[in-house]
Amino acid sequence: MLACFAFLLMAVEVYNVPLSSLINNLLSMLIGLGLIVVISAAVGWLLVILRKRRK
Repeated sequence: MLACFAFLLMAVEVYNVPLSSLINNLLSMLIGLGLIVVISAAVGWLLVILRKRRK
């Protein structure tokens, strides 16, 4: 994690990447990850329900 922080700090300092752009990208990735987790949980719940009904 320290290396990731150092890389992001370098991107902001050396390459003049705006901090708002980094934050927007981070939030986009977190929202996408949240959607993947929610969809996976829904599919898992549906599979459990379908297996219980079959027995």
